[in-house]
Amino acid sequence: MEENEITKFSLGEFLRQKREGLEISYSDLSQEIQIPIKYIKSLEEESYGIFGAKIYAKSFENHYGSA
Repeated sequence: MEENEITKFSLGEFLRQKREGLEISYSDLSQEIQIPIKYIKSLEEESYGIFGAKIYAKSFENHYGSA
């Protein structure tokens, strides 16, 4: 990939690739950011229905993104 090439990922794909690139397991990430694994997986799969309200999903995204 060239330096100026822009690659577009969905948010879930971006989060998953970053986690895997850093070789962080779901379990380790869950402990670090205090979010249950089922929610981390839901964010990566972009299955937001589990969160009930949009604000919860956004809050979890912010915690995940700051890890």
